[in-house]
Amino acid sequence: MAVRSRQMVPSTASQVLVKIESRAQNRLAGRLYNPYLDAGAGFSDVMEFTNLLDEMFDSLSFPQATMEYRSFDARKAGKKATAGAQGPKVVQGVSDEEKVRPQDSDVFVVHVQFRQNATWQGTVRWSGQPEEKRFRSTLELLKIMDSALEQKGAGDEKDEG
Repeated sequence: MAVRSRQMVPSTASQVLVKIESRAQNRLAGRLYNPYLDAGAGFSDVMEFTNLLDEMFDSLSFPQATMEYRSFDARKAGKKATAGAQGPKVVQGVSDEEKVRPQDSDVFVVHVQFRQNATWQGTVRWSGQPEEKRFRSTLELLKIMDSALEQKGAGDEKDEG
């Protein structure tokens, strides 16, 4: 993943399209799309989802974390992104809009605006829905996404029945 130098990073860099591909036994799996990620990064569970986004935010130094994570592993504790000679790498090629259709009901637009108190704050919009919801923590983001997918699942069952 590219490491940020002294170049400016636009605020939209922390906006990510999240396509949920499966939700078996309450285990989310899918792909993340962002111009700073190579060809959509896949995740198979919630920890991988949060770690991928944290790594991307650390490499961009945006949004900046106000705290360092604690760890039992001394090598991982307090780990910070190091500034490199290269700027953030914007991946060219197929645009997010071509990879994910906005009308897909299992797509979320997540915009992390702050990383304070060792968690994320921002907004999330469920594709195809006009409203945007604010979240104050990573857990709240996951619960909002899960409730939307549950609502979609209940709607799918009604259509079949």
